[in-house]
Amino acid sequence: MRKSKVFGVVFFLTISFAIGGYAATYNVLDYGAKGTGNTDDSKAFLNAWGAACGDSNYPTFFIPGGMTFYLSQTTFNGPCKSAIHVMIDGTLIAPNNVWTGDLNHWLAFRYLEGLTIDGKGEINGQGQVWWNCKHNKSLYLQNCRNLRLSGLTFKDSPKKHITVEGGNGGQVNGITIIAPEDSPNTDGIYLRNSQYFTISNSFIGTGDDCISVGPGSSYVNITGITCGPGHGISIGSLGTGNSEVAVEQIYVYNCTIMHTQNGVRIKTWQGGSGYARGITFSKIKLENVQNPIIIDQYYCNGEHNCQNQTSAVQVSDVYYTQVMGTTTSKVGINFRCSQTVPCTGIALEDVNIQSSESGQEEAFCFDAQGKSNRVVPVPSMGYTQRSLPNVPSFSLNLSDSKEPQVDGASPSTLAPSHVSNIPSSSSVVGPKEPNYTRKVFLQPQGDDGFDDAYESWTKIPEATRRIWFREWKKHVYWEPMHEDHMWHAFNKKGSSHLSVMYCALRKSNKRPHWIGTEIWEGLRQIWSTEKHKQKSE
Repeated sequence: MRKSKVFGVVFFLTISFAIGGYAATYNVLDYGAKGTGNTDDSKAFLNAWGAACGDSNYPTFFIPGGMTFYLSQTTFNGPCKSAIHVMIDGTLIAPNNVWTGDLNHWLAFRYLEGLTIDGKGEINGQGQVWWNCKHNKSLYLQNCRNLRLSGLTFKDSPKKHITVEGGNGGQVNGITIIAPEDSPNTDGIYLRNSQYFTISNSFIGTGDDCISVGPGSSYVNITGITCGPGHGISIGSLGTGNSEVAVEQIYVYNCTIMHTQNGVRIKTWQGGSGYARGITFSKIKLENVQNPIIIDQYYCNGEHNCQNQTSAVQVSDVYYTQVMGTTTSKVGINFRCSQTVPCTGIALEDVNIQSSESGQEEAFCFDAQGKSNRVVPVPSMGYTQRSLPNVPSFSLNLSDSKEPQVDGASPSTLAPSHVSNIPSSSSVVGPKEPNYTRKVFLQPQGDDGFDDAYESWTKIPEATRRIWFREWKKHVYWEPMHEDHMWHAFNKKGSSHLSVMYCALRKSNKRPHWIGTEIWEGLRQIWSTEKHKQKSE
């Protein structure tokens, strides 16, 4: 323990064990960390983590500021007895040399519930020595449910800066990620096999994708991102190694993309299968972007000898609205879709992309089917017989000469079925309960009794469950995705929001905090009718 003299001698406990319900703080210095930047502090960090992980009263794992902590490859495993708050105010640095081992990450947090990582500190991967190898990622967050990450600065990762895999419910907010423009594969945030996730209000400038949404991800909100340099915001790559993928309900809103290779991109490999659908890019500002809007179903990153294959990931129901800015090339819109599995349901509205050099913008469209309204460059017949306006399902309406409404735009007549009202920035899921009076994501937080609710839910006759299901669909902005798929998703164990609401009504009639009042009242009326019917019988 340390002693300090403040108006006398007092004892300051940096580990303040819970008294009267107060959470304890576990300072890595008290477990032997030096913070000099040249001594490996990994063991001390793991010892402090072990103590915090065993605490059942929401402890804080604390890394103090003004110090630099050298860490070798370190994994912080769960599950733990409680949610843990990791506060990083100091600087963490990786070894400045190429290391070997079975792990492909530097730092990892795994199998944790309610993990919060924040602070004013920096995580520096010192990745320069790795950039010819492109092997290890910096921070790996695996199977962390209800994750919160905010405030930190990430710098110079060996490969991807932040990888989130298997995340169910989570938020990344207010972080900074920096790496040189020529640093290879240094993606800012890579999301994989994760659902109900929000990435917001962050600056990301790297040598690869600012944000990449990978296979198995759905119901993702990306908002308030400033991106550049780098490769833009991407869905994919998908279908690598002839794999089958499922990606849907991705919403990218109110982002600025500057001096990047790509703007908003969907990229898939030939030979893949499955789908990427229900994707919206809204209110995107572009500045000197090489490929502003691109769907590339012939993606090949140069390291592979890519062969032509007939199988492809189905890309459908993609909506671009209020995407505006400048490009450094002539092609502002580039849809390179599969000949055997064309892109369908593509809609563009209030899109204006001007060339910063030539002033002669063009659109390239191959095997893309959809419609547009107030779009520059206008999709034309200049490239293939399948150019956008020539597709039978395409409806081109340029009779309305009004200027695009960037702010407060009315709901679009061209929007695909998964889009309703565009949420304002105040209604995006964040640290506080969002405003659910608009149609936005409904994200469960904490333990709301999924397992018990599921058992009760399965005992209800299917006809009754269908009534609940239809009421639920009225209140979510991604309504209506394919009804059979949605019905299946909402009856799976561990993911049925309806079952939680049913259980809440049946047991306590108390609204869970993550459910909007509008949908709650609608379902409560159904519940009242059902109870009345049961009594009369």
